[in-house]
Amino acid sequence: MEVEAKWEKVKVVHAKAIAEWTLECNCQKILGVKPKSLPPKPKRATKQSIEQGMNEYADLRSSDAQDLTDKIKRRRRGRKRMGSPSLDLTVI
Repeated sequence: MEVEAKWEKVKVVHAKAIAEWTLECNCQKILGVKPKSLPPKPKRATKQSIEQGMNEYADLRSSDAQDLTDKIKRRRRGRKRMGSPSLDLTVI
């Protein structure tokens, strides 16, 4: 169900982007802009790419990803404790 809802949203957003693009191209044509200089047509994601993205997101939420996140957080906390070495800038 989530995939279908996201797919419908992608189609609506793409339709709006196409309408804006068409308006922009028509305005530029009236101003005399060459066709090859017009902005490219907006691209729409495929339904398959949305499904893959949702699957990847679900995989990231797994416990393995949480373990990795915990390790990274611990590593960052350890670096903060060490601090940076002080520099002696006295001239000899």
